[in-house]
Amino acid sequence: SDIVPFYENLISKSKKFHLKMLHFFINTGMRDTAYYWNELLKCDAVYCVLKMIYPELDSLNIGGGFPIKNSLASDFDYEYMAEEIISQIKLMCNARGVAEPNIFAIDATVAAFNDGEDWLNQLNEYIFENRKFAADFIAQNCKGLSVINAEATYLLWVKLPDGIDGNVFAQRLKEKTGLFIIGGNEYGKTGENFVRINLACPRIILEDAMERLKKFKLTL
Repeated sequence: SDIVPFYENLISKSKKFHLKMLHFFINTGMRDTAYYWNELLKCDAVYCVLKMIYPELDSLNIGGGFPIKNSLASDFDYEYMAEEIISQIKLMCNARGVAEPNIFAIDATVAAFNDGEDWLNQLNEYIFENRKFAADFIAQNCKGLSVINAEATYLLWVKLPDGIDGNVFAQRLKEKTGLFIIGGNEYGKTGENFVRINLACPRIILEDAMERLKKFKLTL
């Protein structure tokens, strides 16, 4: 995992940041499969290592979410999965001799389902405004880059000039400016000429990211 070296080399040396929560996204969602449990244990192992290095870390956020019940025939056992996830995390932490984390994904999923409609509407509006800002900024300041119109996503897909690989662009951007974005290569050949930018962040962070992108683009 790159997370521990990243923390030790960058985060731990800065007085501006304190590590409180570790977030992992497991791409299958929360499912009772060997792959999911294996990935969960990897997440927990990284938490344990970081907890021993930095005791202030006290929370674990597991992304991916429960599957949506979209038919009466659905037999997914939500209660079993929630209890088993918590149990697996506790077992790993006890075996490693570290304090169990606050686990956000389970309670947050239930709360979001029952009480999250107003929050979701506000979030969607905020992300929409972030998207408009980023798209306008790139159009005005980053010649050669173009934003792809898309709906129902918090990720901004940006097309690069022909012949430029998304992963290569993202790596050089990180090295030159410290800005982390993601190449579209994991989606196959059709994504190789793209990068993705996360819009689900405070505007001040997005503004800083756009300025870094602008400066980097001008040096290409």
